[in-house]
Amino acid sequence: MARFNSKDHLVKDCFRFKQSGTGCYKVMYRSPLRGLTYIAIVTDMTLIDKVLNEHDPTLKAMIELRSHIKRNGHFYPNFFAKDFKNF
Repeated sequence: MARFNSKDHLVKDCFRFKQSGTGCYKVMYRSPLRGLTYIAIVTDMTLIDKVLNEHDPTLKAMIELRSHIKRNGHFYPNFFAKDFKNF
């Protein structure tokens, strides 16, 4: 039986970006398999530029942004998919 690797399912669509001021974005990450939602305000524009402004961001950049959001953000277990699309 093959082991599951979460890095295989990490894509740009897992992130939603909303500008929340000068030099900061409110970023929502939703895990592709379990649907867990994390929201954080990110002020590190190098992280934002690596994922948001790239057509095909690297896996390393997306993992770095995901780790930042999980470390510094808030967890929302009951955040529905319809809310994720309208973020």
